Amino acid sequence: MKIIISNSSPLPIYEQIKQQVKTAILSGELEENQVLPSLRVLAGDLKISVLTTMRAYNELEQEGFVTSIQGKGYYVMPRGSQLMQEQFLREVERSLEEAVRAAAMANIGGEQLMDVDAVSKDYGKFALRDVSFSIPKGYIMGLIGPNGAGKTTIIHLILNLLRRDSGKIAVLGMDNIADDTAIKQQVGVAFDCVPYVDDWKVRDVGKAMSLFYDHWSRSKFLGLAEEFGLDSGKRVKELSRGMQTKLMLACAFAHDAKLLILDEPTSGMDPVARSELLDMLQAYIADGEKSVLFSTHITTDLERVADFITYIRNGQMYFTGPTDELLEEWRLIKGGREDLTPQLKEKITGLRVHPTGFDGLVKSKDFTEISDGCILDKVSLEDIMLYTAKEAKPS
Repeated sequence: MKIIISNSSPLPIYEQIKQQVKTAILSGELEENQVLPSLRVLAGDLKISVLTTMRAYNELEQEGFVTSIQGKGYYVMPRGSQLMQEQFLREVERSLEEAVRAAAMANIGGEQLMDVDAVSKDYGKFALRDVSFSIPKGYIMGLIGPNGAGKTTIIHLILNLLRRDSGKIAVLGMDNIADDTAIKQQVGVAFDCVPYVDDWKVRDVGKAMSLFYDHWSRSKFLGLAEEFGLDSGKRVKELSRGMQTKLMLACAFAHDAKLLILDEPTSGMDPVARSELLDMLQAYIADGEKSVLFSTHITTDLERVADFITYIRNGQMYFTGPTDELLEEWRLIKGGREDLTPQLKEKITGLRVHPTGFDGLVKSKDFTEISDGCILDKVSLEDIMLYTAKEAKPS
């Protein structure tokens, strides 16, 4: 069975997957007890978030088409009579709208590795207000927003480098202030500037960092340094930007950090080095026990690896949730001036009118109200940031 998705379809991607799997089951292309592609394999093949494939499979299981076996995967359920199949399919179609609405309101299951709850910090001229988001174990969350939105403030609050005015932050179930020392044993960081002494050699960095962590593994650090292509005799200042980031990751991995916090780690990297870093992050979370908080302005990196996105504007939450959900919520609309009716104008976010036409963002749910003369394209995270920057925070 080959699954094909379309970003121009009004159906969400998870729904497209569901419908194609259902069709394959009912047609006999997928036989009873046949194993489906794994969540991560299918997500990788389609270049989408694993959360999207998980949502599709979970709903297929709820509707009786597949069953899951822990540690083995998802299997096609044994089929009944053709009449029962038809009756069941009609029932699924009737309840589809309700099921989608309920699924959209449901939270992704799993244990939370980090929870930020209604956190605020007031500097006077700038304030971070009531920020809340959670990262489940085994996932990558991207943290986005324009300069000065509060991303670095959030990271400093998590690391207890700043004291919050209100709210709660829990990492691995521990309060980040009361249990600061224990938490930092479990957290690794990689920032846009290297925190090591310039004249230290790579081997010296390992020796120095080993003094701070109870579970430091010298052999693991040296093995990672070799795997990452780090020359143990080179000084920190002699390393390229990409190699300096790899050094920070080697330190994080050598003490078995459960949470990795990255603040602009790919800044200044060439595309090859960035791609290598993203591969490392995906390998890091593969065991389902670790998570990553990844703040960057290079949003294409997040579209490749981030399962969740938290979008901060002017110190306040704009969105937090699955990456695909945010991307599916919007479409980029373009058209001629004659297509811009008053009704359509009210629906467009970040409207830009120019001599030959207009462009902006429109909600996917508003497809039916769009003129045939307009063009709809899929959006990127960068598109969403650029166009929503013109709008007030939504209610």
